[in-house]
Amino acid sequence: MRTRWLLPFFLLSSLAAVAQEPPRADLEKMYREVSEKSIPKTVCLTANLPQGEVAIGSGAVVSSDGYILTCAHVLEAAENLGDNTLGALFPNGKTLEAKTLGRDSKKDFVLLKVDAESLPFFEWGDSSKIKLGEWVLALGHPIGIVGIQGRRNRIPALSYGNILTLNAQLKVVTESGGKDYGGSILSNIPLAFGNSGGPLVNSEGKLIGLNGAISRGTTIQAYSVASNRMSAAFPKMRKGIDLSVPSKGKFNLFLEGLKSMFQSEAPPPVVGGAGDDRLERIPPGNRKLLRNVSRSVVQVYRDGGEVAYGLVVDEKGQVVTSRHALLGEDGWDYLVNRFKGFLRNNDTLKELLRGFLKKKPVYEVEIRSGIRWSAELVKEDRHRDLAFLKFAAGEELIPVSPWKGKPLERGSFVSSVGPKGAVHGIGLLSTNGIHIDSIMAIPLNLQDTIQILQNNLSAFERRSYPRILFHDAVIPMGQFGSAVVDREGRVLGMNVFSPLRGAVYAIPMEEIWKSFRAEEE
Repeated sequence: MRTRWLLPFFLLSSLAAVAQEPPRADLEKMYREVSEKSIPKTVCLTANLPQGEVAIGSGAVVSSDGYILTCAHVLEAAENLGDNTLGALFPNGKTLEAKTLGRDSKKDFVLLKVDAESLPFFEWGDSSKIKLGEWVLALGHPIGIVGIQGRRNRIPALSYGNILTLNAQLKVVTESGGKDYGGSILSNIPLAFGNSGGPLVNSEGKLIGLNGAISRGTTIQAYSVASNRMSAAFPKMRKGIDLSVPSKGKFNLFLEGLKSMFQSEAPPPVVGGAGDDRLERIPPGNRKLLRNVSRSVVQVYRDGGEVAYGLVVDEKGQVVTSRHALLGEDGWDYLVNRFKGFLRNNDTLKELLRGFLKKKPVYEVEIRSGIRWSAELVKEDRHRDLAFLKFAAGEELIPVSPWKGKPLERGSFVSSVGPKGAVHGIGLLSTNGIHIDSIMAIPLNLQDTIQILQNNLSAFERRSYPRILFHDAVIPMGQFGSAVVDREGRVLGMNVFSPLRGAVYAIPMEEIWKSFRAEEE
């Protein structure tokens, strides 16, 4: 289901108290505890295609006997595919058929029911008592293609943020009709496709909303359906009553969107600013420890342009970085490389553009002194998306320290560290060892992904990862190769890929050392 966002929105908010900032250690403790309580209560919703099972959204269990809330547009996506029933994949790996009861399509929520007993479930939170700036947690299944080519990624991803606005107003036009997010909760959580219908919970682990809509601009904004609206409708929906208000039609809804562009109201009071302002609100950790780590992080260049960071892995001048970022296999670079492939199969154009086709990239590495050194690509590890460069530096190099200790708990903060002590993002760790069998090399929305699944699975390059750390920092491709560091200064891994905003894959240090030692041998 393709969603078209109407405009840069004017949002209205009510007066509310502003939450006080907790210390980082207390905040991290809260997220770890709430995460563990909330994960068993969050499900991945799937639809069945001829090619297999496709995850299209998330849901929140709200009763022990199997009632599940999700967004109406998640169900409508399945209905558009010709599948009127959803599967609910639980974190324990069990899938149950979910039957549809009541819904409110315009306000974008629906009640499902699975045949089960004694399920852990979310208690209702009071969305009228939310404070501006309050720290909240979203759970869901971004980019959740499961069962198509291997293992099922059943553990929900975690994403954190603050409440920006209460009583936010938003109208969205979709292929299934209009959605009215009037009275919704606005946060700065970087959600992605597949998070729809997942729970938004407070510091007590209570359900205060369902994740529904996201912005597509540079500002991170996520709209959630308020829990009080759903709890009031819950008794009727249990009876199978359809509460949907007849749609005004796409054209009238479009006119309403245009009208709102010219409203005279001032912008709402929000906490923070544009982009990922979470970084501004959380102390990155011990600055001295982070600076020590950054001495092992270098800037990597291809043909004179900055393309990635890298980690020094030995004092002889070997650096590891993200392979696809180094070689240019995403976005515009990916299209250019596909064009080169077309040229190689066209004899006439091949002769005209022989120099373009044969040009070899020039790699350089910049270390702490600011001096660039010529580097050679000595190894590609496609299985782990790693590339190793070697250069002869004229100064002492400090290799990254091997990681030691127990795995970091889910819900812990990790910092993404670049050269010169720069902290580019702080994410919440979702998992220490998820396996990715197959993922699109170019980020796609749900509708495009479904079309490819229906027509040509090999239409785009895919890559797999044997084991990753997953966190929700916002890391652009130019910062792949940055170190993932905990608050004690331990390097847990290296960022290599971000299929969608707020979903970052990092290769654990153990996997990097395995690849590096294989190179030595």
